[in-house]
Amino acid sequence: MMSPSFIQGSKKSFPLAAITFDKFHIMKAINHALDEVRRVENKTNKELNKTRWLWLKNLNALTPTQNTQLKELLQNPYLKTAKAYALKLNYKTFGIAAPKKQLWFCSTGLTGKEEQARATHACSGYDVETLGWYTAMVPISN
Repeated sequence: MMSPSFIQGSKKSFPLAAITFDKFHIMKAINHALDEVRRVENKTNKELNKTRWLWLKNLNALTPTQNTQLKELLQNPYLKTAKAYALKLNYKTFGIAAPKKQLWFCSTGLTGKEEQARATHACSGYDVETLGWYTAMVPISN
């Protein structure tokens, strides 16, 4: 992903250009932030022990046992990792992301200034412009 200073310089130099991030790097950042939420929540909720790959794998890559375990975890309405996971699926399916001010799903589960700072860093530089690749006139491939 581009650094915030690079984005700012690009906007200044090319004010009419649309900045577009590719889906792979957006999903990489989302998965990183999701894992940060899980790590922080795991300190107080041991139910999340050894569940890292449940949250990061594609649904069709889960084994039947993992699928059952994930469904059970998603039933917990207080699980912040589950809320972050739902937002990840939302983005993956529909390309919907909250504005940077809401720190995407990073703010859903973190307490304490240090944890929030780590999540903010993981999400820094992203804005609603990340949706630009959905509407880009020229197809982009890796």
